[in-house]
Amino acid sequence: MMVVSAFVLEVSRIITKLQDIVTLKLHNFCKYSLENENQVIKDLKLMAKMYKHFCNVTSHINSIFGAQFFLIFSIIFIQSLKNIDEVLTLVYSKDDGLVLKMKQIYIREMLLGATLAVISVSIAIAGDKIEKTGIKITKLCHILEVDIKNPIIRGHVRNLSGYLEKLRPALTLAGFIPINRNIIPLLLSSLTSYAIILIQLKS
Repeated sequence: MMVVSAFVLEVSRIITKLQDIVTLKLHNFCKYSLENENQVIKDLKLMAKMYKHFCNVTSHINSIFGAQFFLIFSIIFIQSLKNIDEVLTLVYSKDDGLVLKMKQIYIREMLLGATLAVISVSIAIAGDKIEKTGIKITKLCHILEVDIKNPIIRGHVRNLSGYLEKLRPALTLAGFIPINRNIIPLLLSSLTSYAIILIQLKS
């Protein structure tokens, strides 16, 4: 699990760097003259090719590791539910022997839970960066459509933005749940609701 996470995080970092290169090239279109029409069109095609390349890499990651991502987030969720249950058992237990035993188990479980939490948060942040950078690049293309006066170049930029809209690279859980920062508050909200229900039952 740690090896898979480390590999995915490194690949995600490379994808984000490639996205940054595309973003920089688009920014340069705003700064420099667009008189060399052929060169601009050539650069736009190169950017489309680069974008497709790292979208394919993202797609391959989802195909190979999507199930593992789902497993990682499922384990951290289940482990967290278990930890909440153990904490509340300690709080409400009056048996000193049980409390001591539960404390030993709880420390071990918390270490495992903390490791899984770090892995899941790291993957969520990596997925969020890829997704948000992709959206940023598409927005830049739309801005360029307005700023560019040359109708031929504007047409190519419009085609590029339409192409990027369709691709939208993103890490996913088993291919259907996007991995981004929103997934962490969702998990925390579910765990909080579970804790509240347990407290009410044990009170």
